Amino acid sequence: MADQPVHQPNDKLFRSTFSELENATAFFQNYLATDLVTSLDWSTLRQQPGSFIDAELAGSESDLLFSGRRKFFSVKVAGDFLKVA
Repeated sequence: MADQPVHQPNDKLFRSTFSELENATAFFQNYLATDLVTSLDWSTLRQQPGSFIDAELAGSESDLLFSGRRKFFSVKVAGDFLKVA
């Protein structure tokens, strides 16, 4: 068994590393644009399922897929506060 090569080792390393939400968050916060990093609510980051239903790709899976929400913030407009999503 040890003599057999690992099938798609890069994919396995990527998935095992970034399936951990803490690792994915750290990566995104370090490499995404600053405006995007500061606009996201990192507590809402979630990994999403990603498998193909298409018959041709039945045995395939997508790369890791994540979702998250943007922060809400208040903007003062003429004495009133406007909640912006």
